[in-house]
Amino acid sequence: MMECNSEQVKPAHCQPNFHTSMLLIIILALLYTLKLAEVGFMENVSWWWVNGLAFLAFLWFEFIERALGLDKKTEDRMHDKMKEERIKRGFKKK
Repeated sequence: MMECNSEQVKPAHCQPNFHTSMLLIIILALLYTLKLAEVGFMENVSWWWVNGLAFLAFLWFEFIERALGLDKKTEDRMHDKMKEERIKRGFKKK
């Protein structure tokens, strides 16, 4: 696996949006697991709250993030960085 601080093109797990979405997915999976097992405070929490959070996450990543242009900004930054690195590598070879 490539490291995040390498000079080469960064893999998906090094990009900022990846960490945010994975953290949200992990939290939702944990909430669902706790609710299914009825552990601690989750036994009194309604399924509506857990499913509502999942629905809000879906809305955010599918619609709101696109509407605000956040997905394109991240992608544009990644492409600009890849372009700069490619140019630097080209000049180093000469």
